[in-house]
Amino acid sequence: MAIAQLPFGALDLTLVLLGLLLVLLGRKVLKLAAFLATGALGALLIRNLLLGRLSPFLLDVATLLSFVGLGLVGLLILRVGAGLATALIAYFITTSVGAGFAIALLVALMAFVVGFTFHDLLLAIASASVGGYLVYVGLLGLGAASQTAVLIAGALIAGGILLQSRR
Repeated sequence: MAIAQLPFGALDLTLVLLGLLLVLLGRKVLKLAAFLATGALGALLIRNLLLGRLSPFLLDVATLLSFVGLGLVGLLILRVGAGLATALIAYFITTSVGAGFAIALLVALMAFVVGFTFHDLLLAIASASVGGYLVYVGLLGLGAASQTAVLIAGALIAGGILLQSRR
């Protein structure tokens, strides 16, 4: 049995559209995904733990409350993750230039605070960059010249960061 073939350029067009979505709305998409993923996983876990112990109505209420509550925890985890990623990058940069462990740890701690505080900007930068790269790859697949694809992707990244950081 043969695998169905996609029409020419369908995957590349999908990459461009997905990239544009991330460039324009990436921060919101990431927050929504974190909320839905942790909320759904937590609600499923709570529902399975309470199954047979509560009436169907109370089980549904507990499931709904755990979905919302753990979804909000997911947003906090996203914020902590931005801080940890920033701290890790700062630690590796600091140790690579020859600083000792104590200095690198202090710099990483300060970077964690900065990343935790400015997580929205970090999410905007990350999502616009990934979106711009997807647009670049999609445009190359559609036959655009490399220089043209780089210019378009670069403009989209810069515009996406500005757009997302102002909201």
